[in-house]
Amino acid sequence: GLSPEKVNSICQQVGDVQVAILNTPRQIIVSGIGSSVRRAMELSLKEGALDAYILPIATSYHSRFMKQSGIRFLREIKDINLRDPRIPLISYLSLDRIPNKKELKNVMANQLSGPVLWVDLIKKLSNSNTRLFLEVGSGEVISRAVRWIDRNIEIANTATKVKLLKAIESYRRLRNSK
Repeated sequence: GLSPEKVNSICQQVGDVQVAILNTPRQIIVSGIGSSVRRAMELSLKEGALDAYILPIATSYHSRFMKQSGIRFLREIKDINLRDPRIPLISYLSLDRIPNKKELKNVMANQLSGPVLWVDLIKKLSNSNTRLFLEVGSGEVISRAVRWIDRNIEIANTATKVKLLKAIESYRRLRNSK
């Protein structure tokens, strides 16, 4: 895989495409106009990328092309009554804690057009003494991505009933060790 810096350089060279998600140190998703994404893929392969392919998504998520959608989304959710977060929420855009419901709405809207700093988020959580990561859902994609970033992180997921029971046990063990 190519470094994030190299992929960013290719995106700048091509134009109308940008780094959208840093999934792992060497798995980078770009987003933008279709022809520009294809050109960035070609250049990435020429520069030594191991693989490059088009993801089957409907639009250019996590890119500047979604800015207006974020503004419309914020207008739509402005009257929804949220509560201030009771557990710490960290933005994958800024890596900062989301302190209140107003900021939460802004972060939710900005997520449409901002890059996902997944690698930096996982490193920050790991360095802040987060001891258990829980993947909720039917797959294990996030668990695998976290392991590529830090093999020492304990990860539990809910992909199957057996794994859900193991996740509950991991949480109980962690809670009881405090």
